[in-house]
Amino acid sequence: MYAMAGTLHHDYLPSANWAEFELLGLRFWSSSVLQNIPGLTHAFTPLGYNMSQRSGADAGTTRFRYRELCRELQLDYTRLVWPEQTHGDAVAAVSVADTGMLPTVDGLITNTAGTVLMSFSADCPLVALYDRSTRAIGVAHSGRAGTLLRIPEKLVNKMNREYGCRSENLIAVITPGAKACCYEIGEDVYRALGNAPQIDKLFVRYDCERTYLDLIGYIAFQLLEVGLDPSSIHLPQHCTICDHRFHSYRRQGPGNGHGALLVSVGADA
Repeated sequence: MYAMAGTLHHDYLPSANWAEFELLGLRFWSSSVLQNIPGLTHAFTPLGYNMSQRSGADAGTTRFRYRELCRELQLDYTRLVWPEQTHGDAVAAVSVADTGMLPTVDGLITNTAGTVLMSFSADCPLVALYDRSTRAIGVAHSGRAGTLLRIPEKLVNKMNREYGCRSENLIAVITPGAKACCYEIGEDVYRALGNAPQIDKLFVRYDCERTYLDLIGYIAFQLLEVGLDPSSIHLPQHCTICDHRFHSYRRQGPGNGHGALLVSVGADA
């Protein structure tokens, strides 16, 4: 997707239009694309509101924030489900029987009204899907490892198989994450990219002696490959590495917490 260093070829894809809104005395994030879907509730949390139970000085009080945020968004905390996130490609279908953390998965889908899906990020982009016909939703943690394993593609395929969704009916919104402006990779990662078809030529940017990965572009490419309409793939305008309003492993270092995306569709949608 680069004709030459620094020239994006996926600029024609629409923006997710992430914008701040006030909640709990902080500036949370909302996508106008998701906001315009009737009955769908969502929020992407900011720096200063840690959602990780494994990272951050306040990780021990994270469950309180889960309850607090669900209450503020008028979502049922007892219906909240999140993946363990092992940087893999497993996607699980969840329903009313599921609650809390699901081990060994990085993606979740549901067609059950009221189920709340949550996924975590500190630079790794998150992919949210919504099907216009079935009202099914899905989320996936799509960092470098998971994207190389093609978790965006597998999220779409799982929704199509499980719920009879059709790729052309899906809306995809990608959260802020590490973008090609800042996502520098080393020689070891560059060599590993050789296993992914076309990624070396399409999604690597060169700037002097530095090499950068266009992870967002590779996610979008996979969504296009599995049949989503280009007009339905919405890319983030913010990079979490250089925008200090987001959690960033690259900028802050390890142990500094994670943001999260919550998505749910109500019964009256």
